[in-house]
Amino acid sequence: AFIKDEPKSHEVRGRDLVTGIPKTLVLGEEEVLNALSDVCGQ
Repeated sequence: AFIKDEPKSHEVRGRDLVTGIPKTLVLGEEEVLNALSDVCGQ
C-alpha cells in the first residue's frame, strides 16, 4: 500500500476515430483504475 498525496492525472494525445482530428484528453487516476480493472477482471 502507499499514501496518496494528491489525485494524479495524465494528458493523452491521439486521433479521434470518428472525426479523424487530433485530440487531447486528460485522464484522472480513477478513470485509469476503472479501465484497468475492467481489463484485468477484478
